[in-house]
Amino acid sequence: MTEATDETGSYEKRWSHHKDRIRILVRSTEDYITYVDIDDDLDWETSKDYDKIYMNDSRFKLLPHAQLKADIAVLHTTPTSGLDRSDCVNFKILLAEALACCFDFEYTTGTRVLGKAIAYIKARGDEKSRMWYLIASLRATAPLVAIGALLVLLRQQAKVLFGIDGFWLYLAVCAGGIGALFSIIGRSGKLQIDPSAGRTLHTFEASSHIVAGAISGLLAGLAIRSHLLFGTFVAGQKTDLIMLTVALAAGTGERLATSIINKVQSPIHQKDAL
Repeated sequence: MTEATDETGSYEKRWSHHKDRIRILVRSTEDYITYVDIDDDLDWETSKDYDKIYMNDSRFKLLPHAQLKADIAVLHTTPTSGLDRSDCVNFKILLAEALACCFDFEYTTGTRVLGKAIAYIKARGDEKSRMWYLIASLRATAPLVAIGALLVLLRQQAKVLFGIDGFWLYLAVCAGGIGALFSIIGRSGKLQIDPSAGRTLHTFEASSHIVAGAISGLLAGLAIRSHLLFGTFVAGQKTDLIMLTVALAAGTGERLATSIINKVQSPIHQKDAL
């Protein structure tokens, strides 16, 4: 592979009409040319002589030939708008190389190259997905932390303005959001999100997890302060610290919040039964 210049390939005269379109030349022969164009797309052309006789070549096999070209065409439509330009170009280079193998009737090698292209674009897509997800999670958590820090700094005024219960319940909301963020960071390496879904959906889903964690923290805080949870173990000044700890844990998942809701619903259902 070389950068396209006036000296591109051994057959630059045959393919001179492509000269202004070539960004990265991949393969240039008397029979065909494959390259990545200035729009970062795969482009190619075969000679008229090649088109007339390639099916008569003893190495030509209809099914592998058609299958490889079809797979390349499908992969060429893979959404890459969110990836870095260099990653997109490298992916298209691999596709161009696989197509060149197809034209050379090297179907096994072409299939191998195509497998490398799939692995490459998947790895780059997963990296981008995780980055989008983590950035969105951090941005969603930042306002909770900022307001929580402000309330702690101005706690005397905040307790007067919102009341002691309101003050600590908001801190429980903040703790729940932070717990959700910790959970996301902890499993970021295992996140399975389709990068083709786009950054907007990643942002929405990540934000929804932080909101769910904040709500879980609020429910945990309410349960602690109303003694629905750990009522016999909390008392006095320890109540607030235990509440924040439980809210932080609640933010890492929805199980605790679900159990709290079920615990609140059970007495109500019992009363309805009476």
